[in-house]
Amino acid sequence: MGIPHDSPQRVKAGLQFALSEASEDGHCFLPEGELITKAAELLGVDAVRARLPRRRRADITGLTGVTEAQRAALLALGAVDRST
Repeated sequence: MGIPHDSPQRVKAGLQFALSEASEDGHCFLPEGELITKAAELLGVDAVRARLPRRRRADITGLTGVTEAQRAALLALGAVDRST
């Protein structure tokens, strides 16, 4: 297909497939290390290579229409609120 075996796009797809496989086994979550290991095994790449850059944290400053509980949940998941 012309996509290098260790390309970021292929690694991302491998991570998504590993999550999909886990969900079919009844899991709704995989620890990061386990997810990376499974994806690396599926793709035949080094586990270190299977790490993708971390996404930026969601900025919820000024977000409206959410309850305090929802805001607290977003913050617990890593979002930032610069107004506090």
